[in-house]
Amino acid sequence: MDKQGNPIGSVERKPQPENFFEGKELERWQRYFCDMANVFICCLDSYGNPLTPLEGNGEEALKINKIIDGEQFQNMLLRVSKSTLEDQAIETTVYPNVRLAVISGKAAGKPVINWLVCGVLSDADDIEDYEKPPLEGITCLIGRKQFERAVDAIRGMTDMMIHDRRCALQAGEESERSRKKQQEAEKESRRTKVFIEMMQIPLNGHKGESAANKLLAFIGNFLDVSAAGLCRNRGKSGRVDIVSKWCDGKSCWDMDKEIGGREFTLFKRERAVVLSAGSMVNDREKEELAALGLKSVIVMPVVLRGRTSMRVFFGETQRERAWELDEIKFVNDSVKILQKILPL
Repeated sequence: MDKQGNPIGSVERKPQPENFFEGKELERWQRYFCDMANVFICCLDSYGNPLTPLEGNGEEALKINKIIDGEQFQNMLLRVSKSTLEDQAIETTVYPNVRLAVISGKAAGKPVINWLVCGVLSDADDIEDYEKPPLEGITCLIGRKQFERAVDAIRGMTDMMIHDRRCALQAGEESERSRKKQQEAEKESRRTKVFIEMMQIPLNGHKGESAANKLLAFIGNFLDVSAAGLCRNRGKSGRVDIVSKWCDGKSCWDMDKEIGGREFTLFKRERAVVLSAGSMVNDREKEELAALGLKSVIVMPVVLRGRTSMRVFFGETQRERAWELDEIKFVNDSVKILQKILPL
């Protein structure tokens, strides 16, 4: 029983982050330990909450569950899990033939999994020194020395489990890091290639609107967006005209109809505007996104001859998108190229 009188196994479970074993895996090991040693056992987190129910010889486990002193095993668990000198402890109970053990499996000095092991002895003695008479009605019995050896064996196998699991996790993490590095390298290579192609646009004879069309296509394809456009403001008003446009071919979005000649504050700002899925968007921005038929958008000013007269934008019409920092940086660097080739 725990301090609140709840039997082990019915306490609300609170799996801890340090538990890197799956529940079913723990249960398989638990059954193996029960069969191997004729003991009753359950797995606990570092707070004493059960990760598996107490298991043993059928209904006898329920009986053992009820006679366990929750305060005793909590104190044992606290002592062993915090100790740098011991990983297990065995104590007597109020019953002369019942022994309680706690095993703490640790990694880097921190508890990973803990076992509560209970054994009913077949060779108990000194009956008169205990508060209660021997526990009866239990057929799953073990000798005192065998119980001590079983606890040692469970601790040893637990250490092996943790070592093997850590090796597997580290190998997986190493593989994941390697995969991410490869992806980043491939993306960086592709980004560099796109920048080189954009810088060659004027060298290939493209100027003005033709150059802008080519550049929007390069950026749009790289970002995998629905549409991109270059807009010119009409004086100080928020009304804009489409100078150049690009669509991915999959989106049915009439850019001239949605934007051309209309007023949007998004195209009046002197700084970049990034509206993403999950970002803070005010009511006006929501209205303008809806009016534009866009889910997410990046708008950046284009500075020519010292003043901002145009804006370039990249938008999603089909899905909400959370723009990544390197995507925003890519657009910003691309705009610098656009500002160089437009006056040509």
